[in-house]
Formats: sequence, structure tokens, C-alpha cells
Amino acid sequence: MGITTILDACVLIAFSRRDHQHHQRALAILSRPDTELVINPVTMAEYLIKSAQLNRDVEADMDRLCGHAGIRLVEESELTKTTPWPVSLARTRAATALKMPDTIVLATAELLDGQVATFDGLLRETARARGRLFDDITSGEHR
Repeated sequence: MGITTILDACVLIAFSRRDHQHHQRALAILSRPDTELVINPVTMAEYLIKSAQLNRDVEADMDRLCGHAGIRLVEESELTKTTPWPVSLARTRAATALKMPDTIVLATAELLDGQVATFDGLLRETARARGRLFDDITSGEHR
């Protein structure tokens, strides 16, 4: 497989809502044949909040999304290969001043030698500066 693409929750939200302004971009990201789509479990939890609020079967929603879009959840062992995960997070947060949800996405990309797919302006800018931004298909920002 080609590029390891770490998904931000906003990509999944846009993918799941046909009326979302970034829906077509999210479809393009999730349908790229040359990428391995990966998400940190905490980022997945962020996406699943709406399902939980609606008293849906959250686990079934997660399984359906992962199966339909071919998304793989990162395993804890992948995050702690060389450095404890909290240490990686702390270092990334200190170096970037991103909020923790965005820090999780970027730190995951750095640990897995992947690229960040997001529509969030600040995360895009930071990922680009650190050489971790998924290509221009994700242009069009929101904050």
C-alpha cells in the first residue's frame, strides 16, 4: 500500500453527511486506492460522540464506518514502539501548541510515518510545516 493517511474526525464527519461542505473532498480522500486509512482510537471516539448522543449502537456505527471505508484503528502497540505514547503527545503538543485532539492526529501521523488528512486550518498548517500534510485534495479549510 502507498501512503498511510491519518484521518482527523472532521473528515469522517464530512464523509457521513452528504450536505456537509467538504463531503466530496472526504469521499475523494476515503476512496484513494493508494492509501492506507488509519485513525487513532481517541479520534474515532470524537467522531462517535454524535452516535452516542443519539443513543445509537455506537459500536455498530464504528464497525460499519470502518468496514465501509476501509479504515483501520491504530493499535496501542503501534503508538508505543519507541517512546511511551504520553511522552510523544506531550512533545508534539509542546512543539505545536495544537489542542489535544489535533495533537493526537499529528502525533499519530509522526509515529506511523503518515500524512494527516484534515479540513481544519490550524492542523493543516501545522502538519504542512512538519512535512505531514496529506496532499492538496484536502484544501478548503474550517476552524
